[in-house]
Amino acid sequence: MGAILLMGWLTLPLHGQGADLVLPDTTLSVASPGELRAAVARRLAWEGLRGELGTVYHLQTLGWKPGRDGNLRLVFNKADTEVPPPDTVIVRDVTGRMLPDLSTILGAADPRTGSILNSSDQPALRVNQRAYYRHGAGYGVLYNVEDVSQKRLQLLAAYDRPAGQPGQMVGEVMMDLPNLFGTLRYLHLELRRLSPATQTLNLIYAEPRLPLLPLGGQIKFLQDLRDTLYVQRDLKLQLTSPPGPGWNWAAGIGQRELWVSSRGREQGLVPYRQRNMNLSVYRQTYDEPFNPREGYRITLDLEGGTLTGAQIDPQATLSRGKLQVEWVTSRASLTLAQQVQTLALFATGYDPQPADMGRFGGSASLRGYREDQFLAPWGVVSRTELRYRTGAITRLHLFADLATLPGREVLAAAGVGLVLRAGQNLIQLDFAWNRDDDFRSGKVHLRVVNFLSMQQDYK
Repeated sequence: MGAILLMGWLTLPLHGQGADLVLPDTTLSVASPGELRAAVARRLAWEGLRGELGTVYHLQTLGWKPGRDGNLRLVFNKADTEVPPPDTVIVRDVTGRMLPDLSTILGAADPRTGSILNSSDQPALRVNQRAYYRHGAGYGVLYNVEDVSQKRLQLLAAYDRPAGQPGQMVGEVMMDLPNLFGTLRYLHLELRRLSPATQTLNLIYAEPRLPLLPLGGQIKFLQDLRDTLYVQRDLKLQLTSPPGPGWNWAAGIGQRELWVSSRGREQGLVPYRQRNMNLSVYRQTYDEPFNPREGYRITLDLEGGTLTGAQIDPQATLSRGKLQVEWVTSRASLTLAQQVQTLALFATGYDPQPADMGRFGGSASLRGYREDQFLAPWGVVSRTELRYRTGAITRLHLFADLATLPGREVLAAAGVGLVLRAGQNLIQLDFAWNRDDDFRSGKVHLRVVNFLSMQQDYK
């Protein structure tokens, strides 16, 4: 399938069993075995040579043995077909190119054919095939993977009409660029505009492997401008686990700064600065990144730290936690999807302000209500959908959203929606009615997803 480097030995794919493999290249000029291996690996990457998956080979000899034709010869014999636990993992994509960032990320895990590997919310690699090999007491496994994530641009629009005010269009622009500049590098950019004076900028960049470290890293930046009252800036630097099919984590340090305008001070808002520690743990098993039929996702986000400021108690602390659990199950063309979101704030020596509160309402949390209509120190949201799949990524669905917030009766909304494909675009329309309006005044949530590259499977 491709070049394999195992404990200093180079293994090349066979086109026949029990025979020499001849690499027709007379231009190799090397001074050491290391240079030889690198040169051959580069050659194989360009040639895109393939071997026989599912066969285990035992490397007998390795060396520079020029024959009469000046070719390099490596000798293999077919080994036992026993399938041992791998201690080395090599991964190739469907083009035959080596993916060095993935050379050790699978660890002791053993993803099955068809499973999805994720590094964060968006990049996704699907395992197509695997083969085992060995040399002496060492074993390895070769995975053939395919990039099934999509570079995409999303637009969200909704009609917002606060009580006693004229209506207006609000929305967001979101761009996801998975596998940017290399495997599992990831860029996310999001701009939300709920009014001319209420805007949010969210930026995430993820690197799957840092120099000299077996870990990845990511940077997150959030800027939130709210009604000319305050500006909140949040910066996080995190180390991340090597992405794989099991549990993944991200942990690091962050700094949040709340700047309050003179108008905000008149309303009692207090500026502060916080240095915090943060941790995220997540796992996903969906069989497809879009319109999945089976699987689940669990995400837990925690952060906390002390607050400093002229009007802040020196012992003040603020922490927050968010847990999101979602799963889908299917029978024939019907899919039942369930999502539960829980958010809570914990403070000592400090009364949380509106800038600290969780925001509820809108297409991402509670359909049938305005975007970020409710602010609360804690809340639980349940979203249930019954989907009828009309295609690989299209569907019709019925949904019911519920939320429990402090000091309020249960918020409830219900509606219908559909996801249609138009060329390189997906269009999602949700029509929702909420309990507070006695289910009489509906809300429309429109989302347009433009795929910068559409998967062949979806055509």
